[in-house]
Amino acid sequence: MKNKSILSDGNISLCSNERKLIRNHYGKIFLSEFNLVLNQIKDELAFLKNAPDNQADAYCIGILEIENFDLFDCTDTPHYSNIFQDKLLWKLADAFRNSAVVRRTGDKRIVIAGIDFNEKQNLKNRVSQFLNRSVRIVEGVSILPIYRMGIAKYTDDTDITDTYREAAIALDYAAFNDSNHFMEYIPEFCLLKQHIVYISTNIENAIKKKELHVLFHPQIDSADSVIGFEALIRWESSRLGIISPEYFIPILEKTGQISTITDFVLEECCSFIHRCQYSLGKTCHISINISPFEIIKSDFIHNLQEKIQKNRIKPEQLILELTENGLLDFSEIICTRITELSETGFLVVIDDFGKGISSLSEIKDFCIHGIKIDKSFLSSVPGDQKSSDLLKALLRFLETMSLNSVIEGVENQEQLSFLRRCGCEAFQGYYFSKPLNSTAALALLGR
Repeated sequence: MKNKSILSDGNISLCSNERKLIRNHYGKIFLSEFNLVLNQIKDELAFLKNAPDNQADAYCIGILEIENFDLFDCTDTPHYSNIFQDKLLWKLADAFRNSAVVRRTGDKRIVIAGIDFNEKQNLKNRVSQFLNRSVRIVEGVSILPIYRMGIAKYTDDTDITDTYREAAIALDYAAFNDSNHFMEYIPEFCLLKQHIVYISTNIENAIKKKELHVLFHPQIDSADSVIGFEALIRWESSRLGIISPEYFIPILEKTGQISTITDFVLEECCSFIHRCQYSLGKTCHISINISPFEIIKSDFIHNLQEKIQKNRIKPEQLILELTENGLLDFSEIICTRITELSETGFLVVIDDFGKGISSLSEIKDFCIHGIKIDKSFLSSVPGDQKSSDLLKALLRFLETMSLNSVIEGVENQEQLSFLRRCGCEAFQGYYFSKPLNSTAALALLGR
């Protein structure tokens, strides 16, 4: 069990408290207010079923979650969230008038119920058509909804509370499938539910037990000198084995616990930079992946400043990496926050550039220091001419825009030689080193 990944492991054993959390998880099902909403939906479904032209024997219960519903709650304009929510609910109710029941639950999710289950594609199409455009909040402020929907089958023989729970499980599974906004419930999804509860209830204890580690992946310049590192988080659970950050980070973002990881990584990185500077007499930077849910918080910059002052390091020694999709999902408020970070001395770069859906015309609007080019650009280089030409063009563009670049995924001398001919000056990849623990990273820097 020790060496298994949570992604491939089968069932997990949960203690009684964790089982209790599972029974009560998702949607606050046992709250009287929530039960009232479900009973109202049940009554209105009965009305729809009795309609003369109704021929359905099963219906969709769809739970729609707008991930950026609370976008403004951690900013200076929290009332914008209420405007956003009210406008969305009103417009959805109007869009599904006379064909489905639309209600908002106490947990700020929206339930759309009553579409014939055999016509569920109609539900998906109408939701997509409505939500794939921006919602105007006030003059000059518009938000493109980031949404997911879980769908379950409701019949006369099923309990609506159980159907809601199934739709909620499907909704959580949709959150881990970036290629699909919609997910229909299948029994196998229950395992994901167990994992979410385990991760959300054990993350702080995992830090105390030192199951979480920060590794440092060296970044090399054109003179083969170590100029910095990227911080990578790893979780080796005593019960589940290795848990990938690509799995547990989205869960913690979803449960509102991502700050626990952010604070831990920042503390480790600031301490590492301090040791480099005051024990080795070396100056270096650390690149840290930051969730967009963190950077939009009004106290984020203040917390960063406290940490660098405590460790007597400079703001520019922390390079904050944001994924391009994270940048665009919260574009207006992120743009403002990046400008504020830049004005206080922190550097922001776009991580995994080329992996998402951004365009160069959008990137230029952000006050960023540089771009980390995704390894997918390098996979066919230099053998494939089109891939080589594309990478050359991107590097020329970055030079024209006076943006620094680091290219990740360097795996052999041939790739490195090509990149040097193109004028690339910073590299990262297993050709130079695997990610190192802090002791090994300090030793490498001290050579």
